[in-house]
Amino acid sequence: MSATPPPFVLASASKSRLKLLAQARIIPSSVDPQDVDETALKREIPRDYVKRVTRLKAEAAFRKHPESVILSADTIVVMGRRIFQKPLSEEEMRSFLEKFSERRIRIYTTIIVKNKLRTAEKTVITRVSFAKITPEDINFYVRHASWQSCSGGLVLEEIDMFTKSINGSFSNMIGLPLYETVTLLKSFGVRRPE
Repeated sequence: MSATPPPFVLASASKSRLKLLAQARIIPSSVDPQDVDETALKREIPRDYVKRVTRLKAEAAFRKHPESVILSADTIVVMGRRIFQKPLSEEEMRSFLEKFSERRIRIYTTIIVKNKLRTAEKTVITRVSFAKITPEDINFYVRHASWQSCSGGLVLEEIDMFTKSINGSFSNMIGLPLYETVTLLKSFGVRRPE
């Protein structure tokens, strides 16, 4: 008889992350997003930023659920050293797409799995190369895509029309590199049902 798996808490409000876990047939015992200060520090580079914010979320969730396995994650869109957060307006979304046109971006996700015995961390980077994004493309995207809740405003299903290439984890673009996440969760005793 297999051991009872530990309680598993997803410390994220992202519906996309929940759906990705469900695709892997891993269902959290509970979902408890953590509200932490996500302000970047002065001269903080993107990789350090995403790691620090993910750690803050993991630690906050662990304080509330000390007997559980915690999964926290944070995803950012980066071009050069600039971090593109969730756009706050249509004008900002248009500005983002104008900057992304014929350029390359990086999507960073840090995942942390933590329990009372140990903490494991992984940062995954996906590189995306864009074709020319025309004013017509921008208008269509701003009107029809659900960009408001996404890092950099990038909705995977909608950016396909002007994406030239993707190098790296596809699921990372949705907010959770699934292979790395499932591997870490398994090492903490969180598994698919038999």
